[in-house]
Amino acid sequence: MIKYIITEDKLNIDEAVVDTYGISAMCGESTLKSVSDISTDMSFVVELVQKLNFFEVELCHFYDVIIDELNR
Repeated sequence: MIKYIITEDKLNIDEAVVDTYGISAMCGESTLKSVSDISTDMSFVVELVQKLNFFEVELCHFYDVIIDELNR
């Protein structure tokens, strides 16, 4: 079963460090797919991860769901 988790990165922009959040699709300890720097808004990414897990989104739709949510 796939579990989606939040990832955190740091991005350097004009001498400032910004926290960005992404999502990894995991199967056990293995990362199947990952998208970094989705947003600087952690609550947006948390909500997105909750939706991905609640609806048990298949891996083939992972990127499409992210794009759809970003375009809302």
